[in-house]
Amino acid sequence: MDNDQRYFIMISIPMPCAYALSKQVRDHNQRQPNQNVSIEKLAEEAVCDYVDRIEQMEAALQPAGAKSPSEPEKNPPTACKAEVGK
Repeated sequence: MDNDQRYFIMISIPMPCAYALSKQVRDHNQRQPNQNVSIEKLAEEAVCDYVDRIEQMEAALQPAGAKSPSEPEKNPPTACKAEVGK
């Protein structure tokens, strides 16, 4: 997938999740100060990883050679990997 193409979405999450994300970002940035990451980047990575896992689970449930109902006709889905620290 071309990581230069982005689709902007706005989400709201419960405060405990926001605090947990903030703590993870702070911990990451303290451990690796030369690879700073933002809350947005960490959330992007989490969402993309989740989507990838769901797609893999759905693919595993499909009979061999079956087409996924969500698969576009001409463009098969590609991974949604986010890169932390970029």
